[in-house]
Amino acid sequence: SSKNFYDALAKYQELLQFESDNIDFLYKAAEASRLHGAYKMSVGYYEAVLNHPDGSQYPLSGFWLGMLKQIQGDYNSAKAAYTAYSSEHAGEDSYYSAYADKEIKACEWAIEMINNPVKSTTVVSMGERVNTSFSDFAPMQLKQEFVFSSSRFENRVNTIMPKRYLSGLLSSKSEGVPVQLKYLNTLFPGKNIANTAVNRTADKVYFTVCEDLNDHDKRCDLYQANIDSSQFWSEPIKLPDYINIPTSTQTQPNVGYNKLNNKEVLYFVSDRPGGKGGLDIWYSMIDGNGNFSEPMNLAGLNTIQDDVTPFYHIPTSTLFYSSKGHLGLGGFDIYQVKDQADGWGTIKNCGIPLNSSFDDLYFVRLTSGTVGYLASNRTGAQYI
Repeated sequence: SSKNFYDALAKYQELLQFESDNIDFLYKAAEASRLHGAYKMSVGYYEAVLNHPDGSQYPLSGFWLGMLKQIQGDYNSAKAAYTAYSSEHAGEDSYYSAYADKEIKACEWAIEMINNPVKSTTVVSMGERVNTSFSDFAPMQLKQEFVFSSSRFENRVNTIMPKRYLSGLLSSKSEGVPVQLKYLNTLFPGKNIANTAVNRTADKVYFTVCEDLNDHDKRCDLYQANIDSSQFWSEPIKLPDYINIPTSTQTQPNVGYNKLNNKEVLYFVSDRPGGKGGLDIWYSMIDGNGNFSEPMNLAGLNTIQDDVTPFYHIPTSTLFYSSKGHLGLGGFDIYQVKDQADGWGTIKNCGIPLNSSFDDLYFVRLTSGTVGYLASNRTGAQYI
């Protein structure tokens, strides 16, 4: 129930030392290692389950093997695993059958994409000045400041074992050493603070405050603060309760601008009722007095899988976001779609090298120029 997948994996590995052919332990080790992010190890366990005489007890093993191969960029093996799952378990689970069929097409598409990278795009790691073996994510440019979130901070409020870490905000000026914005931690002790976004006039900042539900899951609410000319943040205010509903999470805010009605638009991510499935992107119009409309689902763009990390690039009226629900290279891919007078345009995958077979998220593009930022666990990333 705690979803501590690292500890669970260690326990099942210990049990397998005594019963190496126990299919229940093999499957649970496969699940724990997949959910922990130990993909290569997980492949070995799923293959052991599939080769076991009682392997049919766990029909989804073939599906997850396909997904792991896909994440690692082995699209031919992934396609073979998805195809085997589809043929052997046709009609057993409509959700996973449809998902496998989509990913078979995605693998075929990815093989074509590898041969056609976007020539004008290069992706470079920001290096150890910014990145650590913890999660470093949600980059944002605030005038001359580079602000990002990181889960590197030890939780000194909740000291239960195993040691827990919290996300907090860091700021770097003129490419200097990032410094933690500690005053937010004093306002929200023991909470996770992340996901900053500013409006187009850079006088309001939005962010999330999250509580740990267990070792894996969090529940978040959206907050807003004013920014003065000295870049000082005012006392944060929690957004209205019809946006922050207690039975769901609200996270990853971003502020766009609707040129037709001259209104700012708050985009955010939630698993609240009324969505397409999983995490969806929602939006709320902000009037001239700072009041928010009732949130609406961005139904034309959301899928039955997770759709996350929206970023509206105001100069080009383009929404960038990450999704698992469209044809992609594996994991989360970054997509773009034009905001037009008659509705949203065609959703386009941003291609290689912006996307990889791993998770590519939190893409933001600067207001001027051709520089952007993203967060990714692609090959070469540091992580525990």
